[in-house]
Amino acid sequence: MNIRELLRTEVRSNKWLRKILVGFGTFLGIVIAGSVLWSAVDRNWITPGERSAAKVALGKLDALQDVGFLNDKEFVVWTKLVARRVEDAHLAARTTRDRKIAAALMGYQFTIVANHASQKKQVLSQQQDSSRKPGQWMQGFALSGIDYDSRELHKALD
Repeated sequence: MNIRELLRTEVRSNKWLRKILVGFGTFLGIVIAGSVLWSAVDRNWITPGERSAAKVALGKLDALQDVGFLNDKEFVVWTKLVARRVEDAHLAARTTRDRKIAAALMGYQFTIVANHASQKKQVLSQQQDSSRKPGQWMQGFALSGIDYDSRELHKALD
């Protein structure tokens, strides 16, 4: 083997190595760009199934809040109906944004149930002692939380 043949072989191997590295770099760039794109979509997109399920659940939650004071049996019936709709929204969640909306619906549901329990407790305590007004500050807090939850969910889903 003379020097010319040795240099030709080395030049060929450098070209192949360069092609392999460029191909690998291109593949890696496509994978990274796809990952960044999917991350952006996952954080910001509400899937159509989640949007419709969440709107139904939000409508039922708003209806439960607007019904007013119910007796325990009626409240349990309404709560079960709403819980089914919220669970449907939770099951329809696919992206991170979907899961955040499903969690907000669950929080809104919990706030409504807690507010009902607080109102019931307040009514019972007022019946026992009409001069005191316990829990009045908490009722205002719960109502402002309900309004905030409802507004934020409506804004996200519209």
